[in-house]
Amino acid sequence: MVGTATLQSFPASSPAPPPYVPPYPCLPYESSIPSASQTLLSLLSQSTSANSSRAPSPPPFTPKSRPDELSLQFQPPPDTSSHYVYESRSITLNLGSRIEGASTPSFGNNATIDGTVYIKDWKHVKEVVLTITGAVHTTLLDNGTPIARQHPQVLNHVQCLWSSSNPSSSALNHSSVSARHPHPNSLPISYPLPTYAYASSSLLPPTRRAASSNLRLLVRYEIFVDLYRDGCLLHRHERVGGEWRYLPRSVPDPSGLIEGTSNDQPTASSPTKGEITSAPSPDPWKVFDLGAFDSTSCSRDLTVQFGLPRPLSYTSGIPIPYRVFIIPATPGSSVSALDIHSSLTVSLIKIISFSLRHHTSGRTTIEKVLGLGVPWKVEPKPDAEGIWQVDGYVNGIKAGGEMSWSLDGCVTVQYLLRVAYVHRGTKLLGNQLVQLVTDELGAIDVEAEEDAWERPQLGLLNGSCDPNAPENGGGSWMSRVVLF
Repeated sequence: MVGTATLQSFPASSPAPPPYVPPYPCLPYESSIPSASQTLLSLLSQSTSANSSRAPSPPPFTPKSRPDELSLQFQPPPDTSSHYVYESRSITLNLGSRIEGASTPSFGNNATIDGTVYIKDWKHVKEVVLTITGAVHTTLLDNGTPIARQHPQVLNHVQCLWSSSNPSSSALNHSSVSARHPHPNSLPISYPLPTYAYASSSLLPPTRRAASSNLRLLVRYEIFVDLYRDGCLLHRHERVGGEWRYLPRSVPDPSGLIEGTSNDQPTASSPTKGEITSAPSPDPWKVFDLGAFDSTSCSRDLTVQFGLPRPLSYTSGIPIPYRVFIIPATPGSSVSALDIHSSLTVSLIKIISFSLRHHTSGRTTIEKVLGLGVPWKVEPKPDAEGIWQVDGYVNGIKAGGEMSWSLDGCVTVQYLLRVAYVHRGTKLLGNQLVQLVTDELGAIDVEAEEDAWERPQLGLLNGSCDPNAPENGGGSWMSRVVLF
């Protein structure tokens, strides 16, 4: 039996889907339902009106307090980030606001060291002592081993700020002491710096340092506050403090007292001294003749004269002008500008001399080149036949970074201009001492401020920090010993 299958026929097209009906009815754009912001404003206005009807009116303002009121004044603690602050477990020493560019407290001529000492724990305190010291440390080395030392004091001040035996005579703020609180909140410090060094007729030296292979110099000032306690305590002595710098300002000496030459001191580059004879010169300039290195280098072919403007006191950082005259023995001698450029050398030298007492090494000197001369005009002198004139200047010193000073012959810091002319067997040398200062003459008066002279000369900072750091002018120190 053969089965038969029937095919079901489908319509040619499916029916269309029903129209889409949203689950929620759509509201018209403009509705009578209030918005959320309108509802919030309405609630706030109702709450404000209700509270205003119940809150009492504020009392009238009066600058005076009633008898039942207590007036308190808020005093915020000092900002230690902008002050020079030394702290320990029980002591805080504040030396005032920081000076931009100075990492440690710095003071100038006759300035006053002002500060405040705060004691956190007064239990068993016996006394509080302030100590301000300064010393010039000089050390002579032999292959790195110290063989002689000298530490003359230049400043020594000891003051009792507070004592339990006699608190009324202490240097404290009496307004902060009462019968209920017998200990002060703070102890003020006020110490004016002297003009001269301790037990000396020399001016108080600036904070300086220098180091060579066999010599060390360090001028250091310190301030400390010591707290002593009574009783059987583990920590009966506590100290806080550190280093501060003395950076005085100096101006040129208008009298021009420095007129001598320094060829009585042998130089590191010459075995014997050269002789200098004074030559006639116009009033604004000091002119002298260069001498020979030694007897074998004496030349009669020419004469070299070196001149500096008077007075021989110059400001650090300002170029020092000089003038050189090259005078041949005969007008027909062959001297050219190229020979002068290659043969003439002018250097600014810093010399530090040490005299160690009770030591047989004599007077030791270290030298350092700070700057070299730059000739800007080399030409024949118009009013003299055969004579060459060289005009130039010496620069290379930081503004306010150098100054001449001495301490009773123990330490002397000097500057000289060294002139050398070496050409075709002719070797001539001359040294002229000059004075260097930090500020120009009249600079203090131009500032027209009361504390202008007391402000520190920050230009001296570069030579008063780490003893192993490089100093102004670059280069290295050269040492020599003068026996006497």
